[in-house]
Amino acid sequence: MKQTVKRILKRAGYDLHRIEPTFVPFVRHFTFAGQPFDFWIGNPDAEWWYQEEGWKIAGEYKELTRLCKSGDRILEIGSHQGFTGILCAIFSQANGSVVSLEAHPLNAMIATAQLGANPSIKNLRFINAAGGDHEGSVQIAPKHNSSVVPGGGEATVEVPLRTGDALDKELGPFNVLKIDVEGFENMVLKGCKEILRRKPKIAIEVHIDSLAKYGSGVAEVLEQIHIKDYHGTMVVRPDYNTVKPFAVEQLPATGIANLFLTPL
Repeated sequence: MKQTVKRILKRAGYDLHRIEPTFVPFVRHFTFAGQPFDFWIGNPDAEWWYQEEGWKIAGEYKELTRLCKSGDRILEIGSHQGFTGILCAIFSQANGSVVSLEAHPLNAMIATAQLGANPSIKNLRFINAAGGDHEGSVQIAPKHNSSVVPGGGEATVEVPLRTGDALDKELGPFNVLKIDVEGFENMVLKGCKEILRRKPKIAIEVHIDSLAKYGSGVAEVLEQIHIKDYHGTMVVRPDYNTVKPFAVEQLPATGIANLFLTPL
């Protein structure tokens, strides 16, 4: 019957298309580490990613809880819509602080809106910028989970580029470095040389397949970190929930691994 109606309308000069429902942002309520907070869900991907039950058993949550302590001063580079920034702010408590960079302007705007929804969280600041190895600007892909585009292009957005060391002088000093930058890890670490000399605690999401796009690999990332000075744990996808002891030889050849490192 539906196909018959479509054919009749088409002969009459009309083309029938299904209209997809428009996503309407909404607030979801969470409680982590005993602290309730509200979180703007800005799009369908965020609706799927940020679910309380899944996060409470996720290895990343377990290890961020272990790594980030009261009084820590945390620099987060790559915050998406602010969820892990809020968690780090909760873990570091009122005597700690979090400075969180997010490259995508829309995600940064949503992340900043999280602060308006949670006026009791006063130790967290979001900045619309990408992290890198020098101060300036960079082109990013204007997609939901954005990444730096080497050489730019038509489908890009120009955003500020900041180094961790410059932010460390302005807003630090930081003793925890959290990085999630879709393969741009080595370039971000090059901009954090002074921070790394102090041997901070590190949480880094290593996008193994995407590193080559920026002229690096896992070996370069581990060298920047001075991995011999660290021990820790890792979560290797697609198993998001299992936490394993970190070992260089156990890193996969492909995929994504989250490392949670503490200086020896």
